[in-house]
Amino acid sequence: MSRVESNMRNLTRAKAMRAAILLAGLSIVPCYAQIDPLLSGKQDLARQDWAAASDWFAGYLLDHPDSIEATLLAGNAALGLQQYEEARGFYLRVLALGPETWSAHANLAVVDAATERWSEFDEERRIVRIARDRNAPGLSPKGDVIDVLWVGGERYTVRDYYELDGRFHTRYNVLHFSPDRKLDFRIACESDDIDQRVFAEKHPTEAAAGQRSFSLDSYATNSQGSVTQSLIKFYWDGEPTYETARADVIAVLEGRLKGKMSVVLKGHE
Repeated sequence: MSRVESNMRNLTRAKAMRAAILLAGLSIVPCYAQIDPLLSGKQDLARQDWAAASDWFAGYLLDHPDSIEATLLAGNAALGLQQYEEARGFYLRVLALGPETWSAHANLAVVDAATERWSEFDEERRIVRIARDRNAPGLSPKGDVIDVLWVGGERYTVRDYYELDGRFHTRYNVLHFSPDRKLDFRIACESDDIDQRVFAEKHPTEAAAGQRSFSLDSYATNSQGSVTQSLIKFYWDGEPTYETARADVIAVLEGRLKGKMSVVLKGHE
């Protein structure tokens, strides 16, 4: 092999090595850049290990007191621990740092429901609805969690739909998940089209204005995935306030613990 050929081969090897090093660097640098500094605390929240999450975010906020996301998530951990006033403090701090953090307004509604501050609850929901009307960024696609009910040691998450959702026109879904995080029971406050004839007969003016009657319906899912629906009650005079629906749901859940649930036939008053 000539000296020229040898030099060319060495040059080619050097270029290949530099290219390999460059590619390796390109694959490594973004990986480090994408690491979420809040990942550990978020993982605790995902496991619903509220105490661990609370401790983690408390430590993080010592060094990053103006982190809006960490403050919000610290509030979520406090909410999971049912430390409502502490959660309120975190959410108010979030809004002081970022007034248009809509999730903080939504979560304040959860705190207000838990502490039965209904005027404050209505105000937080009003603020979020106005933000939705103007398509403000940072809102969940359909609706918001507005309450967390604890009945018999079980956790039920209440989701509110800004616009009536699905073919049964659901306003609220009260959701219960099994230990393996699968939905196994829910109660819906919904407005089935089939019931609106009766409402229109009883309240023609209101029906003409677009108002609707509602009902509470339960949906239980067994281990095979089969769903059983049961009607609990009608609201023949129109949409109930959330406070009314909530009280009825709690009564149903308490009755369910005792093996009792009042059910009527759909289509009857």
